[in-house]
Amino acid sequence: MSTIENTAQAAPVRRRGRPPKLEAGAILTAATALLEQAGEDFSMRGLAQTMGVDPMAVYRYFPTKSALLDAVVAHAFEALDSATLPFAAGDDTQSKLIAVCSMYLKLACPVPALVRLMARGAVGPAHVGRRFDALFELAVADLGLSDAQYLLARDVVVDYLHGYALSGRSPDRGEWAAGIRLIHAGIAAGVSGLA
Repeated sequence: MSTIENTAQAAPVRRRGRPPKLEAGAILTAATALLEQAGEDFSMRGLAQTMGVDPMAVYRYFPTKSALLDAVVAHAFEALDSATLPFAAGDDTQSKLIAVCSMYLKLACPVPALVRLMARGAVGPAHVGRRFDALFELAVADLGLSDAQYLLARDVVVDYLHGYALSGRSPDRGEWAAGIRLIHAGIAAGVSGLA
């Protein structure tokens, strides 16, 4: 077989007719699934191949891999919103904190690859952090924490939640709540190391 024949056989088969209709939501859904499957090997080209489209079609919606990953994080955590509180105003602080953490884990546990990237600071639009922060602030408002105590308490809780999400356990098991109760007890007691 000649080189020309080999090249012709290796070329991708072009489909006739219109390309499949592409929209941002479909790209985000496919990207989330592929990211969980491929992990660090995730690529725009691989996503396009999975979706059966030309890579440039994906780039029309998301100009860079970073922009796509930020959008995937925002999409995955869009339910994290202080406009829809996961607790009642009259709940005690511990119940509020557990409700916020439960909400976060239900969003984070299904996407451990995203959580891994977020924990490393590789992705994560600032508004996701602000959304969690707003809910956390409402949950612990009755404790009267100083700014330094608040930031440390929030960071401890977030690190704990990310660790749990990466463990592969289901948020429905509820075992994570025991750790949050301990963290809350330490915060509420005003542990001198928080200052």
